[in-house]
Amino acid sequence: MFHAPVDGAIDRLTIPMLRMVPTQDSLFDLAEYKQLEQRNAHISVVPVPDSADLLIYQQTKFIMDRIIAFIDAKACTADMPAGRKQRGARTG
Repeated sequence: MFHAPVDGAIDRLTIPMLRMVPTQDSLFDLAEYKQLEQRNAHISVVPVPDSADLLIYQQTKFIMDRIIAFIDAKACTADMPAGRKQRGARTG
């Protein structure tokens, strides 16, 4: 895998990160991006079908659905500080 000055930051990352990779662009090697998941459990790599470098315009609904699901899953499993309520939690 290509190494860059950000490698140390990737290894030390302590917050969730979602990386979406286009499947129809030869500049993006999905196998290399999948190695990020092995380096750090906080990183999730999702292939975006039928997309290239302009994936946000080519697969907008797919991407937005994955971002929402990612945030919801992380919010449900995150440790909440004492006294703070989870979004959408009912009281009373």
